[in-house]
Amino acid sequence: MSRTDSFAGFNLTSSKLQYVEVSVNDKQIELLNVNEVFLNEEINFENDKISKIGALIQSAYEELQLNNQINPKFVSFTLPLDLFSIVQLPLDDRLSVQEAIEDFRIQYSILFPFRENLLIKYYEVEPNALNNNDSAIVFGIENKFIECINNFAKDNELKILFIDNPLTSANLSLLSSNSVLCKGYYLSIYIQKKNIAYTLSFNQKILRMKSFYFTRIGDLPEILNAEFNQEIFSKIDFDSLSASFISGDEVSPNLVSLLRKSLNIDFILFNPFEKLKTRPEIFDNKFFLKKYNSFSSALGIALRLN
Repeated sequence: MSRTDSFAGFNLTSSKLQYVEVSVNDKQIELLNVNEVFLNEEINFENDKISKIGALIQSAYEELQLNNQINPKFVSFTLPLDLFSIVQLPLDDRLSVQEAIEDFRIQYSILFPFRENLLIKYYEVEPNALNNNDSAIVFGIENKFIECINNFAKDNELKILFIDNPLTSANLSLLSSNSVLCKGYYLSIYIQKKNIAYTLSFNQKILRMKSFYFTRIGDLPEILNAEFNQEIFSKIDFDSLSASFISGDEVSPNLVSLLRKSLNIDFILFNPFEKLKTRPEIFDNKFFLKKYNSFSSALGIALRLN
C-alpha cells in the first residue's frame, strides 16, 4: 500500500450514505472529496433482508459515482450506532484475546439475548479514576451486517480496510485534528438519529464509553445529567475538562447551546475538516461549508490506516 494512495470513508445511516476521501503521505493529509446521497428508501435494519440493504447501498454508491466520478480503491465503513451493543465489562487479564472474546460472548447472550451471531471486539481499559480494576469496552454487532459490507466491496472490486462504529471513528477524527486539546480529561459526544453515545478519555485513552436511546432531543439534558451525576464520576471535575466535543448528524447549534446551559459544559461543535489541507474546489462544497459536523465519522474511518 503506497503512502500516497487515496482512502475513502463511508458512513452509513438508515437514510443516507456519506463519503469522504483523503490522500495521505508521510507528512500531510489532504481532503479530496466530501459528499452524501440519500438512499432510495429508508433502511429498517431490524426487519429488512440483507439483500435489500445491500441493494440500497449499491444504488447510493452508484449515485455517488455519477455525481463525483469517485473510484476509490481502499475503503472503510462505519455502520449505524444502534447496530452496536456497547458495554463495559470486567476483564480477566489471565485470558488470551480469544478466551476473553468467548467470555464476553457468553455475557452478551445474557445482556442482549435478542441479538444473534455477534462479532465481538473489545478495547482494554487500564485501572483509572473511574475503575480500580482492569476492564474492557466491548462492542457487538451481528455478523450479517459485516457480511453485507464485505459483499458490497467484493461486487465493486474494493479493498475493505475497516468496519467500525461511528463514535470510535469520530474520536479518531477528533484526535487527528485536536491532539493538543486532547490532554487531561476530555469528553466526546456523538448523536445519530435516536441514539447518543459518549466517551470520557484521559490523555487520549478512553476510560468510559456508553450509548443511550432517546425519543426526543429535549430529553438529552436529563439523560446526560443523570449519567454524569452518578457516583462513579465523583472524582472527575467536569468544570475542568480540557475540552468537550459534540458531533453527528442530529447536531445543531441550538442543541449545543441547550447542552452547554443544562450541563454547564462548554461543548465545541466539532469541525473535522478545519485543520486539513483541502483542494480549492471543495471550498464551495455545501457539505464542507454547512454540514461538516455530520462527517466526523466518515473522515475518521478514512484516516484509520492501521
